[in-house]
Amino acid sequence: MAIQNVTTPTGVAMYPWLTKPDTKFNEDGEYKVNLVLSKEDAKPLLKVINSVFEDNLKSEIKKQKTKDIKTANPPYSEQFDDDGKPTGNLFLSLNQKQLINLQSLMHKIIQ
Repeated sequence: MAIQNVTTPTGVAMYPWLTKPDTKFNEDGEYKVNLVLSKEDAKPLLKVINSVFEDNLKSEIKKQKTKDIKTANPPYSEQFDDDGKPTGNLFLSLNQKQLINLQSLMHKIIQ
């Protein structure tokens, strides 16, 4: 499957590791953020994520010739307040191993 570039809607960054990698559980480091989005704003993105999950599952079923395949949890979950009530928002967990050079990216966008 080809890698898709997806732009997320604007949200609130929680626990961001954007300028320095988190090396607590991975020696190589990992740039990551939990993005909080409203369910309404997240709908188009969830459609893409769920589609990729479904395509990968079909591919693995075909490859392994079995229907008993354990699937991973999607990279999103519902946000709850301190009382355990849903807030109407979703947490989206995003990460990558390599730092993006933002200065060169901005230079390309400006040109």
